[in-house]
Amino acid sequence: MSERLGLAWDRAWNNGDVDALDEVFAPEYVRTSLFDKRTLDRTGMKSAISTVRESFPDMTTTIERIVETDDELAVLWSSVGTHLGRFRDVPPTGKPIETSGSSFFRKRDGLIVEEIETWDSRDILSTLGIHSLRSTRDA
Repeated sequence: MSERLGLAWDRAWNNGDVDALDEVFAPEYVRTSLFDKRTLDRTGMKSAISTVRESFPDMTTTIERIVETDDELAVLWSSVGTHLGRFRDVPPTGKPIETSGSSFFRKRDGLIVEEIETWDSRDILSTLGIHSLRSTRDA
């Protein structure tokens, strides 16, 4: 599974082929963010990736490490890119960003059914020099 996930991850995050996730995410897939408690289904996850790619069109996301057991996968990842589109109410700054996070996946019958993600978007906002979204809305 880890090799299949790596290939689908690369196609989705680095090439915008979000439908590649259909090869590894079950139809009932649910992603939960530990940061904001937001949940996404498979369609929502594809949309989120597309939105991030619009904000950082040159973004490269790399899987640094994968650990796999019989029913789970843990992925440590990092991303670099340039802020060239609106991100969370922040207009493009042209600044480079670098961020990292981890995802824990539960699999069943050869597909991923659940993801718990640890990434905090404040990491990117801080890199952009944004400490409050209120200041960007008032601008």
